[in-house]
Amino acid sequence: MPLEWVLLVEEEAHLGGALQALRDSMQDPVVAIDLEFEHLQSRPIRVAMMQLASSRVAVLIRTCRMDNKLPKVLSKFLQDPSVCLLGCGWASTDEVIMQRTFGISRKDFGRFLDLQEVGGLFGLQEVGLKQLTRHVLGLELNKNSRGNWEAQRLKPSKVKYAALDVLVAGQVLLLEDAAEVGRALQLLRASMRDPFIAIDLEWRPQFERGENHPVAMMQLASSSVAVLIRTCRMRYRLPPELKEFLADASVMLLGCGWASNDESKMRHTFGIGRQHFGRFLDLQKVAESLGFKRRTGLARLTEDVLGLSLPKDKVTRSIGDWEAKRLIPHKVSNVQLKTPD
Repeated sequence: MPLEWVLLVEEEAHLGGALQALRDSMQDPVVAIDLEFEHLQSRPIRVAMMQLASSRVAVLIRTCRMDNKLPKVLSKFLQDPSVCLLGCGWASTDEVIMQRTFGISRKDFGRFLDLQEVGGLFGLQEVGLKQLTRHVLGLELNKNSRGNWEAQRLKPSKVKYAALDVLVAGQVLLLEDAAEVGRALQLLRASMRDPFIAIDLEWRPQFERGENHPVAMMQLASSSVAVLIRTCRMRYRLPPELKEFLADASVMLLGCGWASNDESKMRHTFGIGRQHFGRFLDLQKVAESLGFKRRTGLARLTEDVLGLSLPKDKVTRSIGDWEAKRLIPHKVSNVQLKTPD
C-alpha cells in the first residue's frame, strides 16, 4: 500500500484529527515511532518532534510548538494497548530524551517492540535503522539531516527525512534459521486484516533436461508484512510452526498458477501439497472464471488489473542462485513484489 498522507501538526487543536486519520489507516496494530531533537549546549536536549506512522499515513507532531508538552490525546494514543509501537534502538537515546521532555518512557506505552532487539534475535547485533534498511530491504536510507528541528518553519527536506524514518520500519522478514520461524509467523498473523495470505515458492534455475531442484524459499505475505523463509538453509524441511500455519483453516492461502510448477515442487521437496493447506485459492483460476483467457500469469494480471509492471522477466527470475549463502538485494526485492496482496 503506497503512502497516502504526511500530516505535519503544529497545533494541539489539530492533533486529534491527525491521530484519527492514522488510526483509520492502520492495516494492523503496528505504528512506527521516532523522535527528533536538537543538540544545543545552551540547554538540555528535548524532543522537538515525534513521528508516528502506519504503512499509509505519517503524522509528524512538532511538540516544540506545543510548549514541549505531551497533549492528552497523544498520551492516550501512546498508552493504548491495541497499538503496538515500533521503534529502533530506542534505549540508546530516545528513552532518555522522552523521559526528560515528557516524564514518560516505554514502560508507559500500551505495547512496544524494538526493531533493534528483534534484529538481535536474527543475528543482527547493534544494528541501526539505516543498516537494517540496507540489510533487509536492500535500500539506502538517507540519515544526513542538517538544520534546526525547532525552526519556525521546517524545510521540505526535513519533513521528508522525518517521514522516511518511520515509514521504512519492519515490513520484510528474511529467515534463515528454523528457530526464527514461529516468532515471524506470529508477526505475520498480527498484521492480517483479512484471512488472505499470499504464498509463492522459489528454486534454483533449471537449465538442463531432468533437473529438479528443491524449493529454496517460501514467501508468505499479508498486505503489509512479508516473511521470506529460506528453506534451503533449513535442510529443505518445513518447521512445525510453518506446517501448522499452512494447515490453519482460518488462513486463506492465495497463489497464482500453482498447479503449473509450485505443486510438484512442494510435493518433491516437502512431501505435501495444496490438499494439506487449510484453505487455498488460485488467482489464475479466479481470473479465468472472470473471462481472462490468455493473460492469467501474475505479471499479466498485475498489469491488466492494477496497471503496474511486475519484474517477472527471465533475467530477474534466473540470474543468481536462490540457494546462495547471501541473497543480493534485488532478489529479495523481487520476491516481495511478486507475492500478491
